Amino acid sequence: MVVLLVILLLVVLILVMTLLLVVILLLVLTLLLVILTLLLVVLMLLVVLILKLVFVFALLLFLWVLVVMLI
Repeated sequence: MVVLLVILLLVVLILVMTLLLVVILLLVLTLLLVILTLLLVVLMLLVVLILKLVFVFALLLFLWVLVVMLI
């Protein structure tokens, strides 16, 4: 009887541990996904910012060349 109880307890413990492990893994995966999406958003924002800066720089250069040509 005692042996059966011990085995049952062990099985329950193993099940609980595996469940906990699965939950922790899922949490970690979701966290990683969130972090990755945030990084992607930041990267996209940076790319847009850089493109804007390049565009403004090109525009200023173009205007400067026009002014120099006029003078």
